[in-house]
Amino acid sequence: MIRLKAGVSLRDLQPQVVLGLILVEQAFAAAGAECIVTSCNDGQHKTDSFHYRGFAADLRIKHIHPDRKGNVVAHITDLLGPEWDVLWENPGLANEHIHLEFDPP
Repeated sequence: MIRLKAGVSLRDLQPQVVLGLILVEQAFAAAGAECIVTSCNDGQHKTDSFHYRGFAADLRIKHIHPDRKGNVVAHITDLLGPEWDVLWENPGLANEHIHLEFDPP
């Protein structure tokens, strides 16, 4: 199941990201964790962020056991393929999350 953190907006989210989130949920399920979207085109991001164009999403990862986080990120990377950037941002910090960005070459 995919859950949205309170306040997350799906307005103008591109269909590629919707499909990506559906695929990503499989990686979370395999780790026995819920897929929680913490930001799409809402919140504070750098000025030229793909978030504001509807091509990015952030996912919570702090609720996953530390020994499984790397596997979840690797699984997501494999599921989405080369048209996506999958970044594990701020590991171990309060703002730790996975950033997904549809960015075909």
